[in-house]
Amino acid sequence: MVANPIRETSTLTYESHWAVYTRWCIQEQCHPIYTNVQNICKYLQFLYGCGLATSTVLGHLSAISTFTVHVTKEKWGSDLTVINLLKHLSRVHRKPKRASPEWDISVVLNGLRRINSRTCAIATLLYKTSFLVALGSGFRRGEVHAMIRQGLKHDLNWSYVVIHIQKSFLAKAQNPLRGNKKALEHIRIPALPRLDDGSANPLCPVFNLRCYVNRTDITRHTAQVRLFIPAVNLLQDIKIDTVSRWIKKGIELGYSLEDQEISVAHYAHQVRSTSGTLAFACGVPLTNVLDAGRWSHSSTFFKNYYYDLPATAQAWLADNSTITMGGRVGGGGSGPQ
Repeated sequence: MVANPIRETSTLTYESHWAVYTRWCIQEQCHPIYTNVQNICKYLQFLYGCGLATSTVLGHLSAISTFTVHVTKEKWGSDLTVINLLKHLSRVHRKPKRASPEWDISVVLNGLRRINSRTCAIATLLYKTSFLVALGSGFRRGEVHAMIRQGLKHDLNWSYVVIHIQKSFLAKAQNPLRGNKKALEHIRIPALPRLDDGSANPLCPVFNLRCYVNRTDITRHTAQVRLFIPAVNLLQDIKIDTVSRWIKKGIELGYSLEDQEISVAHYAHQVRSTSGTLAFACGVPLTNVLDAGRWSHSSTFFKNYYYDLPATAQAWLADNSTITMGGRVGGGGSGPQ
């Protein structure tokens, strides 16, 4: 692939898209690089015919341009014929409104608050904390993976926490050559209000992170820079898929503690949409939600991430403390100080 400073996961995705495209070109007996707008449009129609969403089709188009632009100078994403076709196809193949995840967030939260974060097994605390930090920050799994231990900031009462991100990390769709995205440097997460008896809210991401840091710093090796580390092999560096597995384990843990079996699909990436939806439903200002999720437009949030909360989740929110959502320092995400 042509050298280009894009995220490793994006590189793998582009390579996968390119493989699909080249196989299609072989079947259609056309050249994948030295092609024309008619073939590009025909390929886009093929992708829509396979049931792919517009966002995925755009990803394929971006991959083709990345591989070919340095040779042919053609920027297919800027071609008027391609743009008009995409507008038409996106209307014809419009997806229904995003449905809520099949798993029940109220069951997960009810189960997780049963865990004593000061005394539970480290692995249990890892699953609980990684899930709650993802939920409280609205971060993608890659961004949670890039969180580091160094520079963790908080006040004396841990009423908030500031978590720094690896300097080498590239957020989704961030390309330094284009300057289209400001580097993500840190996240500020406010604490949830204490309970009526003065004790910490067991679902507070800041409280759980405090417990996690205090308990893991004892055995943390100086070479381990990530915030979240393996519970067993302390020197092993983790991959993004490992973070996904931990977040999924948090969902499964909540179900098991409620004596329920989770038999439906559950994925780490669903926590991001759940985070924004819960925060907005709890009255967090939309500007704060957009800032925390790095959504540049409200239409992006409502079209692709926000969903109608099921009755069980609405009932849970009515009986429990509000959910706050983190934000970059200097940009929203207010909370207790």
